[in-house]
Amino acid sequence: LETLAYPAWNCHPYDRASPSLRATSERLTTLHALQRKAERPQLLVTTVNAALQRTLTPFRIRQLVARLAPGERIDRDRLAALLQANGYGRTETVRDPGEFAVRGGIVDLFPSGEEHALRLDFFGDEIESVRRFDAASQRSIDRIDGFTLLPASETLLDEDSVKRFRSRYRELFGATATGDPLYQAVSDGRRIAGIDHWLPLFEERLATLFDHLAPDDLVVRDTG
Repeated sequence: LETLAYPAWNCHPYDRASPSLRATSERLTTLHALQRKAERPQLLVTTVNAALQRTLTPFRIRQLVARLAPGERIDRDRLAALLQANGYGRTETVRDPGEFAVRGGIVDLFPSGEEHALRLDFFGDEIESVRRFDAASQRSIDRIDGFTLLPASETLLDEDSVKRFRSRYRELFGATATGDPLYQAVSDGRRIAGIDHWLPLFEERLATLFDHLAPDDLVVRDTG
């Protein structure tokens, strides 16, 4: 039995704080698991708050998934920009899910859904090897054949999302709103605390957890 957890955001609505990277990573990992073909029965555990909260659509989740493996070619600067647009935070040393670091020809990252952080060794623009490592000790564990890269945040800062936000923000608050720190940060592609609460302005449409379930899935409610 595969057990999936789907937590709610661990922050208050429209607070000046965003949900933790660990919480959003777990949410997106579960949504991706619901989209792929299950090899065994799945048990999804969640709360009413989490189930009713709007999130990315099933199509958007499938659209954002990428496969990285040895032999793949990708420019390190482009990879860094992709990670930042997908909610990963750049740090000096990777410790927690949703973080990445670039050191010369090495890119460390802790993707959503992975038990350990990963170290990508590059030769030019080609991924030469992918190794798992312990985030606490920074020591390598073993090599793997590749991994699935998921976004670390439900609020994405890709080009289309930024355009939608800018247009809708001006519609809601007028032309003078362009001076707001939030508007300026998003326009520059910068992620600031609390940005996730504006998710409806970034996406064409949103869905609930129930939109990610199959029609014949059994839903059990505990009212105790």
